[in-house]
Amino acid sequence: MDMMFSFEPVLFLRRCEPDNWALTAVICSDKLPSFALPQEPSEFQSRTMKYAGFTFHVFDFKLRRNGVSRYICNEIEYRVAVPEQGESINISLTACNGSECENLKSPRPGRENIWQIMWENHQTKPYHVLLQGGDQIYNDAVWDSHPMLKAWSDRLPWSRYRAEFSTEMLAAARQFYAENYLQLWSLPIQAKLQASIPSLMMWDDHDIFDGYGSYRGYDSNSAVVKGLFGAAKEAFRIFQTPQYPWEDHAGVAVKIDKLGILIPDLRTQRTRHQVLGAVGWEFIHKSLKSFQDCRQVILVMTVPFINTDLSLIERILIAPPGQQMYQDDLRDQWRSFGHRNEWQKLAHTLMDFVEQSSAELTLLSGEIHLGAKGFMSRGNTTINQLITPGIAHPPPPKKLVRFLNYLAKESVLDGTFKIGMSRNSNGETYIPENGYISMQAAETFRYKYVLNRPVSSHD
Repeated sequence: MDMMFSFEPVLFLRRCEPDNWALTAVICSDKLPSFALPQEPSEFQSRTMKYAGFTFHVFDFKLRRNGVSRYICNEIEYRVAVPEQGESINISLTACNGSECENLKSPRPGRENIWQIMWENHQTKPYHVLLQGGDQIYNDAVWDSHPMLKAWSDRLPWSRYRAEFSTEMLAAARQFYAENYLQLWSLPIQAKLQASIPSLMMWDDHDIFDGYGSYRGYDSNSAVVKGLFGAAKEAFRIFQTPQYPWEDHAGVAVKIDKLGILIPDLRTQRTRHQVLGAVGWEFIHKSLKSFQDCRQVILVMTVPFINTDLSLIERILIAPPGQQMYQDDLRDQWRSFGHRNEWQKLAHTLMDFVEQSSAELTLLSGEIHLGAKGFMSRGNTTINQLITPGIAHPPPPKKLVRFLNYLAKESVLDGTFKIGMSRNSNGETYIPENGYISMQAAETFRYKYVLNRPVSSHD
C-alpha cells in the first residue's frame, strides 16, 4: 500500500432503532485493524471489500442511544454523539467538496477552512448526522488516467461510439478512483469529522465525471462511458455507500424517531430526458409511504429542485459547438426543458404527500456553489428548500451571481403552484461564499447557514 495515505475510519449511518444507532465503519488497511466497543452491545460484524489492489475492512455495529458513545479502531477512541429518544437531531449538510482542476496530492491553502468550522461547531454542539449531498469528490481527471481515455475524449463526437473500453482503461480508471478517494479521505480535518459523525452520502456527476448522465446519446451509450460508470460505481459502493447493498438505485431512506431522511439517487438512471427512471420513482413512492407518520421529512436532492429557470439560456446554448460544459450543467437542472414534465410530476407528488400526511417537508440541495433559499406553495401548503454553498468549491464569478439574482423571479407552475427564490435583507437571492448548512430537527424545524466569516447565519 502507498504510505502517502493516512487512514482513519469513515463512519456511516445504517438505521436508527429504538435503543440503538446502527452504524458502519470502513477503513483501508493491508492488515486487519483492531476494533472494539467499550460499551454494550459489544458485538460487531466484519467483512472485507477489495478494489484496485486496496483492501477495505467494513465493521457493522451498534451504539446505545445514551448521548455520547464510543468505538475504538486501531487503538484510537472515537466519540460519537448518539441522540437519545426524543432528543433534537443535529444535522449538517455539505456539497461540492472540491473543484474541477484540483490536485489532491497538493491541496491548496485553506482547502479545509469550512471543515475546520464544522469541527469547531461539532465540539460545542455535536452533530448526529452528516449529510453529504453530492460531488463529495471531483473525479473529472479520470479522463487523464490513461492515454486511450484521453484520446477518446479528444475524438470527434460521432466517432466515440465505436471505441472499445479495454481492460487497460478499466484498470487505470479503478486505480485513479481509488487513489483520488484515498487522497481526499486522508485530509486531516475531514477525516476526523467523518470518523466521528455518521454520514449519509449521495453521488452527483463529479463523483463519476463531469456531466455524466447529461451527455448526448452517442456518448452516454458508448462502451467507454459505460465502462467508466461501472468503475465509478464500484468505488462509490465502497467509499460512499458501504452500509447497504444496491444495484440500480442508490437511494437511502432513514427514519429517526419522527424524522424521515430521504435521499434519492438522481444520477444512476439519469439521461438527457429523465432523472429518476422507473426504479427511482418506485423508491420515492415507497419511501414517502413509509414516512406518513413522520412530523418532519428532509428530502436531499443532489440538484436543487427549486431554482431559477434557466431553460431559455439552455435552448440558446444548445446550438453552438464547444459549449458542452454549459449544456451539461444546464441540462442537469430540474427545470431543464428535458426534465420539466418529470419535475412537475414530482412537485405534485411532494405536495400531495405534505397535504395527506401533515408532515413538514424541507428540501436540501447543493450543486450550484451558492447558498440560497427557495419555496413552492400550493394553496395553504408550502415546501421550503435550502441550498448549501460549496464546502470547498469556489463560488461563481460575481457577474454571474448578479445575473442570477436578476433572473430570480417568482413564477407559476402548472397553473396551481407558486415557486420562487427568497431574497435576503440586501435584496440578494444567492450567497457567493463557501459554507455548509447546519440544522436542528425538533418540534419545529429550525435551520441556519454557517458560512466562512468564520460563522454567520442567514435567516
